Parts: sequence; structure tokens; C-alpha cells
Amino acid sequence: MSIQKVLIANRGEIASRIIRTLRKLGKKSVAVYSDLDVGAEYVRHADEAVHIGGSTAKDSYNNMEALLSAITKTGADAVHPGYGFLSENPEFALCLEKHNIIFIGPSSDCISKMSNKVMAKKIAKEASVNLIPGYVGEVSDYTHALSIAKEIGFPVLIKASAGGGGKGMRLVHREEELRDAMNLACSEALSFFKDQRVFIEKYIKNPRHIEIQILADKQGNIICLGERECSIQRRHQKIIEEAPSIALHRALRKEMYNQSIRLAKSVNYTSAGTVEYILDQENNFYFMEMNTRIQVEHPVTEMITGIDIVEEMIRIAEGDALSKKTSITKFNGWSFEARVYAEDPMNNFMPTSGFVAKMDSPTNARVESSICAGSDVGMFYDPMVAKIIVHAKSRADAINEMCEALRRTCIVGLKNNLVFLESVFRHEDFISGNVDTHFVENQYQHLSWSDCLDHDATIKSMAVALYIARRIWGCSMGEEQDFVIRLGKHVYEVRVTYNSGELNFMFAGVSYLVEWQQDVREGLFLAELNKEAFIVRIINTDKFQKRVEYKGFSILCAAFPATVYAKYSLAQDNAVDVLQSEQVSATMTGMIANVYVAAGDIVKQGDPLCVIEAMKMQNTITSERGGTVEKVYVEKGQNISEGDPLLKFSKV
Repeated sequence: MSIQKVLIANRGEIASRIIRTLRKLGKKSVAVYSDLDVGAEYVRHADEAVHIGGSTAKDSYNNMEALLSAITKTGADAVHPGYGFLSENPEFALCLEKHNIIFIGPSSDCISKMSNKVMAKKIAKEASVNLIPGYVGEVSDYTHALSIAKEIGFPVLIKASAGGGGKGMRLVHREEELRDAMNLACSEALSFFKDQRVFIEKYIKNPRHIEIQILADKQGNIICLGERECSIQRRHQKIIEEAPSIALHRALRKEMYNQSIRLAKSVNYTSAGTVEYILDQENNFYFMEMNTRIQVEHPVTEMITGIDIVEEMIRIAEGDALSKKTSITKFNGWSFEARVYAEDPMNNFMPTSGFVAKMDSPTNARVESSICAGSDVGMFYDPMVAKIIVHAKSRADAINEMCEALRRTCIVGLKNNLVFLESVFRHEDFISGNVDTHFVENQYQHLSWSDCLDHDATIKSMAVALYIARRIWGCSMGEEQDFVIRLGKHVYEVRVTYNSGELNFMFAGVSYLVEWQQDVREGLFLAELNKEAFIVRIINTDKFQKRVEYKGFSILCAAFPATVYAKYSLAQDNAVDVLQSEQVSATMTGMIANVYVAAGDIVKQGDPLCVIEAMKMQNTITSERGGTVEKVYVEKGQNISEGDPLLKFSKV
């Protein structure tokens, strides 16, 4: 059967990605959109577009009735679910099957079996797939959870039965943490998956995260398209993926492939799917879950195989056998994907929202993006806004390509993790492949995004500070002037001469010539330093200071004429120490999911105060001090913005 028109039950970058392949195959596309996405790029790219509801996922992308209405209205004969939302909801797939609409994915029976993580483990056990020690079944209550945890030993992981993507997951080190962790995991699981059931398994220390991409047709053919390594994570969610993995030797790779194929055959799997494993330090691997959908990170597999996975999914749904090009014998080079998130790495990766004033994309990379200049990023969906994918002959070359691509990417108006990503790619342990799923957690303080600049970054930051200063201070042309530069907490004295389109400064006995072609107030600054081209991001902060992002470093910089610096420096000494503030403010925009304290309560440092839900992630706000709560400004269900007061402590 030939598919004519496909409705994409998703949004953002994956919708654009699917539309691109549909256009290549000569098939019509239908986009659906919420109130927030009315002007989104993917909506403009589709052949047709249908509004399906309000901005929340519940009112739109998770609204089956609205999606069925859109299918009927447009006459679509197939649906591609993308990832997230209803992509692994067996009821949605079954509903489409009953209406004779082709679901571009596995059968509802397969989804039902594998989307329930407990059932999937039982099936994996029967298929002789390696399992993590633990209880193969749902946890009924706290008492049951405690019994299991004591039996297998702490630390343990609580995981959502219907979950994935790090959501509904909590690590528990000690018995006293178990009750709160279970409550949070159940609450998050209910919010994401409408199913609060959880299970418990033994926590494997310092593992790698390896996944196997499979393709299976309706003729019974199943192949593996290689592995992806997804060990670089934060909040149990992937941020960097690569293919292939540096950790697998031939025999280990073969056994992981064999177990993945065995599992897929045991449930008569069809379409694209991913079998996820953790690999311990002794090269033992254990099944975690099977994702019955296309993965966020599928592009890295496409880059090293040359296979369009979305195209194969469509052909399989039409009843075709796997194409001949899937019978690959070796992989071509190395590929990385970096996920760009609307979040603040300096604030524990809290999700952010905002208006995108400007966006520049790199020319040396494949970019899958859900935003552009003019986009409004809200708090209702996952905070990933773009993916940057590179491909090269070797892993080392691919790392260099990614660093260049990240440097050439600029998003103005929205806090993001671009500079943090580059700092990971430049870390010596990452470069050597010495990583595990705790890399970010363990190396957080050592990643090079503080004010510990190397010499190259110091000189480039000085150049930018002096470039910015010429407009602020109305500097005279052709005259030598003494300036003081502040880079974070460090202070430097230089002598500078400004001319049209260039400046020359002397530092530590060395002369540096800076030339630029275009004036930049905020965004990407392209210039030459002693005839060598470089690129930095300039982020506005206040009248005098700008944030410079370069080579994984992020630094506040400013330059002042030496004659005025003393006065400015004195003013800095009178700054208020915000850490002693009596008021606790919101570190993110979102909704108050829970409040744990009331006026008059006495709390200790580290006690939970409230929970803020943003982009469906629940974030517990804990007290940074001990004291008595004088007033609580928020209540459960209230929407708040970053900086809003949450509560106030009594004066000490």
C-alpha cells in the first residue's frame, strides 16, 4: 500500500525532519500545532497545518480526539508520531489501527509490551537478554519499595514503569531518602505518562549508556544499524551522543547486536526501534528498555550509515522489505550530536523560557532546530530547542568539527547550554573517551566555563572588551590610551589605540591587532587577531559588562579608561551579598507543583521548600540556609516567573 499523506503528531525539530523526508518521497505532509506554535517554522514548512488546541501538551499534542479530528479533516492516511508525546502510547496506535490509519511505527501490541518497562524486563528475561539485578515488577507502596531496596541493597534507582528520557527517575542512596524520592518519581511519572507506577532496580555505579538501533520489516528481516553512545547526560537525560562507541570491541558489539535482535524477534517487532543498555566498568551490559519510536539522536546513525531512518520507517509501514542499502558492512567515520537546551547550566541546568531575538546556525554542521529569530520558547514542552550534528573521518576530527560548529552557533535572548557543550567537547577525559553517565556531575566544577581562562581565551576576551569599550566611552581615534580590563575577578592593565575598524593593544610586552568588518552589539562577533580569524559570542548584561563565550569559556568582561576605573572599582566593593538575602526567589519560570512549608516553620539548610514544574520536569527548591519562614508568597498550581519571590525568612 502506498501512503499519500502523513499527519505528524508532533512539533518542533522532529516535525521539520519528518516533513523533509516526506517531501523527498513525494508525499504530502500535515502539521498540527498548539496556540504557542502558531508561527513555528515546521508549521510553515508543511503542505497543510491544523490547529489542535491550547499550549499545554494535554490540550494539544497529547489530545487524541483533536488529532483524530485533524486526520479526518485533512484525509491523512498515515501518522508519524515522532518522539515523546503519544509516540509510545499503545492506545493511540490501537485507535489508529481501528480507524484504518497507518501508524508509522510498530504495532500497538509491541508498544504495549515494551512501553511498560516492567513487562519489557519480563520479556527480555524470557529472551535471554541480560538484566540488571532487581525486582521484576511494579512497586505497590513505600513499604514494598523499602523491602526491595533492602533486599538488593542501596543505592537503588526508582524508575517510571511507563517512562523514559530520564523522567520519573530518582536515585536513592539511603533509606531516609526513599519516601520523598518515590513520591517525586510517581508525581513526575503521572505528569509525563499519565501512569504513576514505578519499579526499583539496583543502581550500577559509573556505567556507560549504549544503545543499539534496529530496523525490522514485516517480512521478518531485522538488522542492527550500529550503536550509539549516550553517556554524557544531566538529570539522567542525554545531551551528547556519538556513533559508533569508542568503548565496544568486536565481540562485545556482536553480542549486544544478537541480544537486541533476539528481543525484537520475541515480540514480532517492526519499524525502527532502539534497545538501550548500560555497560559497567567490567564490560558487562544490562538491558534497560526498548524505545519503540525514532530517537532524538537518530541523526548520528544516519551520518555514519547514509541511511534515512525516517524513510525506512515509511517504507516498512507501506509493507516494503528493508531496502538494499541497509545491508551495510562497515560504518563511515564518526558522528556527534549535541543537544541545545533552553536552560541555565550555571543554575543547575534549570529550564528557561524567553523570546529568541536572533539565531545564527553553523555552516559546517547539520542543524535540526525548533526555533528561529522571533520564536517564543515557553514552559510547556521539553526544553530542547536544537540539535547540532557533525560527521568526520575520525573521532578526533569530529570533536574539532563540533567545537567549530558550537562556536558558530548563537542564540540571543534565550539562556542556553551552548558554551557548556563546548566545554565538554574540550575536556581531556571526553577527548580520550574516559566517560560514564556521571561525567557531567563529576566534572561540573572542572569544566572550563568559569573565569579560569587559558591564555588564548584571555587575549580574545580582552579584544572583545576593548571593542565594546570604544562605543561606551567615546574613545578618541589614533591616540594611545591606558585602559583597565576586568575579566571575571581578574584585572589587567593595557595600552590601546583605536582606528577605524580596528584597534591595537599592548599587553605584557606583546602587541595585538584586532580587526573587524561588522559592528556587533550582541550576537556573533567575527574578527581577526593578528590576522588570525576568531569567533566569539557577545551576550548583553548591563551598560558596562558583556558576557563573552569562547572555546567553552563564559566570562563577564568590561574595559574602562584607567582614569575612571578607581571610582568604578570602589562601587563594586559596596555590592550586596545576595547569598545572605532573606528572600527566596524563583530560579526558573514554571508552575508551583507543591509547597512544603508554611509561615512559622523552622527549616534547616537543605530542606525542601517547594517544587517548581517547568517543561514537565519537577525541580525541588531547597533551603540554602536555616531559619524561620516568615511568609510564603506562592501556592500549589500558581504560575510564576524567574525572579518572583517564593518565600521570606525572618531576620536573624
